[in-house]
Amino acid sequence: MPRSTDWREPLRSWAARALQEGTPDLLPETRAAMEQVLIEAALEHTAGKRIEAARLLGVGRNTLTRKLNEQDD
Repeated sequence: MPRSTDWREPLRSWAARALQEGTPDLLPETRAAMEQVLIEAALEHTAGKRIEAARLLGVGRNTLTRKLNEQDD
């Protein structure tokens, strides 16, 4: 994978800083934020077509809808 598109190193650096700062609940909050970014990107890519976005993300349409509803709460 080309270095410019590898998101792991920036994430690793961010995580190291957050842990050093004592950020609580790092994994649940990061997981939720990453999921939100991926869902938004997939929906933008598919012009809002949930079935296509769900397929690209590797989840079912109902799962995607549930996750979107959870984000709205």
